[in-house]
Amino acid sequence: MQQQSADSADDEFRDLVHVRALILAEIDLYGLGIATAESGGFFETRLICEGILSQKSSMVA
Repeated sequence: MQQQSADSADDEFRDLVHVRALILAEIDLYGLGIATAESGGFFETRLICEGILSQKSSMVA
């Protein structure tokens, strides 16, 4: 019974690490989106992406 509990905890930790990695990858994409929007003159899009980036960054802090 204790082994199942330990395996479950390991699975949960592995899942959390995976989710964190996905959020970090998403943060990188928003950074690229911000740069692209700014260079293309899409300043409203840039502002929206910056807001989302801020939220995502606070999730992994």
